[in-house]
Amino acid sequence: QAGMQQGGTQAGMQQGAPTAEPFIPQGGPALLPQGEPASIPQEDLAAMSELLLSLTSRGERWHAPASAALLSLAPALQPAALWPLVDAAVGGAAAAYRQAALRALAAAGPLVHGTHPPDPRIASRLYLARHDPDPACAAAAADVWRLYEGCVAPPAGIPPPPGGMPSPPGGIAVPPSLEAELLPFLGASDERRRAQAGRALAAAAADDPSRVHALLQQLFALYKTSAPPSAPPPPSNQATTAGKKGGAAAAAAA
Repeated sequence: QAGMQQGGTQAGMQQGAPTAEPFIPQGGPALLPQGEPASIPQEDLAAMSELLLSLTSRGERWHAPASAALLSLAPALQPAALWPLVDAAVGGAAAAYRQAALRALAAAGPLVHGTHPPDPRIASRLYLARHDPDPACAAAAADVWRLYEGCVAPPAGIPPPPGGMPSPPGGIAVPPSLEAELLPFLGASDERRRAQAGRALAAAAADDPSRVHALLQQLFALYKTSAPPSAPPPPSNQATTAGKKGGAAAAAAA
């Protein structure tokens, strides 16, 4: 009987001992603080979205609850707080990480309600995300891109200009500064982003051939700034002879 009590005590101690793995709630919203996300300051929401994004890349057990919490947070985000999601949608190393960011963007209030202002930097990165090598990420990016297009489309009821101005090739959301925004990605440290930027630039040029000339100019300018400096030309025979004579004269004078 004493042994049973001792064994029971040991089992109770083992049961109550802290485990090595952290507790992970089953529901994603449990990761959020109490209260409605809309009542939380935007800078805090942006910091929380970055934290939740980092949790999505910590393994399968963290991914589901963190992604769910991110989706709960997204409708309350304002345009200025969306940048961490946009950056993660392009720069994340893991496809699941990029997809979680894109799914949150598809639920973001400014994009869903069509109130996000035109932003060339965000538009360029969403265009880049559409050419993700992972099919699920590319499909999620296409959904976000359609939402952004709805934000920058002319308001309904406004008649077209005289003569019927056609939509720009590639869509109204493609910014004129697309090449300038995406060219730096050709020098990214990982091959995935370099190839993705190449596909995006090629697609933009294919949709609108008038962009090719500007693209080539910017590529040449980028090459000039990144190419190593050329070696100085060797001295001519005349300059070498004059230098020797000057050295001899200086030695004689000394």
